[in-house]
Amino acid sequence: MTRQINLIGKHIHDQGGSRVAIYLPNSVEFIATLFACAFHNLEAILVPFDQPDEAVISMLRRSAADTVIA
Repeated sequence: MTRQINLIGKHIHDQGGSRVAIYLPNSVEFIATLFACAFHNLEAILVPFDQPDEAVISMLRRSAADTVIA
């Protein structure tokens, strides 16, 4: 798990990401991404899962995220 957290965070950071929108159900992947953001000084933006497409698109636009994990 620690390896996955580091790989996710390092990849996002290396690609120039700083604001990460996370659109995932409650899962191991969600937790790994959240910890990756915390450990690599990335701003995590939590987008509620299982919302209508229009609502998700609107939230993503307002968030100004440069990276989306879905």
